[in-house]
Amino acid sequence: MHLDDPGRFAERWAKAIEAAEPWRSRAAKLETAERRQAWERCGSVASQPRILDLLVQDASRAGLTGEERTVKTIYLSAVSAPLDRLASLVVKGQSSSGKSWTVQAALRFLPTEAYYEMTAASERALVYDKEPLAHRTLVVYEASGLESETLSYIVRSLLSEGRLRYPTVVKPRPRPRAGQIHRARIGGRRAGRRGVNRVNRRVLRSGRFLPRAPSEGHALPQG
Repeated sequence: MHLDDPGRFAERWAKAIEAAEPWRSRAAKLETAERRQAWERCGSVASQPRILDLLVQDASRAGLTGEERTVKTIYLSAVSAPLDRLASLVVKGQSSSGKSWTVQAALRFLPTEAYYEMTAASERALVYDKEPLAHRTLVVYEASGLESETLSYIVRSLLSEGRLRYPTVVKPRPRPRAGQIHRARIGGRRAGRRGVNRVNRRVLRSGRFLPRAPSEGHALPQG
């Protein structure tokens, strides 16, 4: 505007300011539109008096039987990820009793960006992995994945502090320097774990999990 006509810049600028829409007003309109669109997509579900019953019905159609309370608990734990203090859950049971199947049945009703699945990991994978974890549910299926002393300590830190601060040494050329890896506000910690007899006892004794045991022999896929 100034380059186009320097002599009239002040006048044109004043008119532009006068005609401009305040950002608060614009943001309110956008928020209202987003809410309206969201309600159009989910209004039929949100208006139901017992939403979790719909989850159980859909999970049953997907092949899950006999684990209504467990699938509800897993789902509620996972959707707590946007909260400042979120729920953590351990699904315990005997081998081949259907723990992983139940967890997977619940997670399929969530967008993939809502959780991060791990089947195995190195000791410091959660420190160096660049996958975003803020306000996401971290899912570890096998208890043996937490047998590492270092990894179990990192998980306990996530449970208690909600973040990781990991001082380390960065080695750029020509000489090393001190550095720190900081992963703040790490999201949900635990949506499922298998093999109760092999669970890392230090993690369980932390008392920060809500345990849930599937019904023996009921969480198997139909057909």
